[in-house]
Amino acid sequence: MYKIKEIKLKNFKFFYRERSLDFDRKHILLYGENGSGKSSIYWALYTFFQSVFKHDVRQVQKYFLPTTTNEESLKNRYAEDNDDSYIEIHFENDPSDPRAKKISNTTVNTRTDKFIEEITLTSDLIDYKSIFNIYNFTNKSKVKLFAYFEKHLLPFIKLNTPLVKIDGSRGSQNSEVWWNYLKDGLDPYPGIYAPEYIAFQGLISTFNDDLESYLNTITETANSYLNDRFKEEF
Repeated sequence: MYKIKEIKLKNFKFFYRERSLDFDRKHILLYGENGSGKSSIYWALYTFFQSVFKHDVRQVQKYFLPTTTNEESLKNRYAEDNDDSYIEIHFENDPSDPRAKKISNTTVNTRTDKFIEEITLTSDLIDYKSIFNIYNFTNKSKVKLFAYFEKHLLPFIKLNTPLVKIDGSRGSQNSEVWWNYLKDGLDPYPGIYAPEYIAFQGLISTFNDDLESYLNTITETANSYLNDRFKEEF
C-alpha cells in the first residue's frame, strides 16, 4: 500500500518559498501554534487530491496564479507574481517503486492516470466545517442531507457498476460521475416508450441499487464494530 513519503510546498498559503515535509512514518501527529501552517498543510492535501475531480485543468491551476490576478488564488501573498507555486507529493510502496505527482499553474499530472484518483476514493479527508454543515439548521428546518452528500461524499463513493451512457460512451464507477449524468436527464427528452427513455430508467435503477448496497454495507460494518468491538447491541 502506498504512503505519503514527502510533501513539497512552494509559495502555497503559509509556506513561502520551497519547504519539504518528511512524512516517512507510520503515523503523523500535526501540532503547533495558531498561524504556524497546520491548516495550510490540510489545504495542500485537500487541493491536491480534489484535483482529480476537476473537469477543467484551469480549475486547478487557478490556485497557483498570482493573487493580483485571481481572487481564488492560494499562492503565498509574499511571493512575486512570476515566482513558481506548487504542491508536490512523493509516494512510496517500496523503495524500488517511488511515485511523485505535482499540481501548479503549469503542471497538473494527478490526472494522467488513475493512481491519485484511486487513493482519493479511499481517503477520509474531512474538516470540521464539513461536519458542521450536517448540523447547520434551525429548529423549524427540515434536515436535508443530500446536498451535503452531493458535495462532500459522492466524489468518494465507488459503485459496483461502471457508467455506460445512452450514447454508448463510458464513464466510471464514481457515484458523482453517475449522479451528474443522471440529474442532467436526456436532451431532447424522448417519449416514455422510446428505447432511450427505457434505457435511462434502467440506469436510474442501477444507480439506486448500487448506492443502496453501498450504504447498507456501511451500516452492516458499523453494526459489526458496535457489537464486536464495543459490545453495544444496537
